[in-house]
Amino acid sequence: MIRDKNKGNKETNLLELVPMRVSEWKDNDDGLITLILPKFKSKIGRVFASQLKNPMYEVKLDAIGAFLWRECDGEKNIYDISQDMLKEFGDDIEPVYERIKIFINMLKNLNAIKLN
Repeated sequence: MIRDKNKGNKETNLLELVPMRVSEWKDNDDGLITLILPKFKSKIGRVFASQLKNPMYEVKLDAIGAFLWRECDGEKNIYDISQDMLKEFGDDIEPVYERIKIFINMLKNLNAIKLN
């Protein structure tokens, strides 16, 4: 469960949410994914970052992270994604729901995905 800031203390079932990618990314030659994210999120930070040689930074995802990232298509909910991950990785992904919760929250905090 996660708390929805827009709905006060009401909790939302994470498994029902539908993640959608909103940040830039690239496919690597090894089949993995690299996210391209801004160094600063605030308005002042973005102005400062525009003066830098590279206002972005890269986050390289492992095989599990890359698989999950590709699944964040704005159509599948997190429960369906978790089932696809279990089929792909089997016991290596356990505990699947805890791992997905951590990763989805990380992506959300990085503003790399939106949850609908």
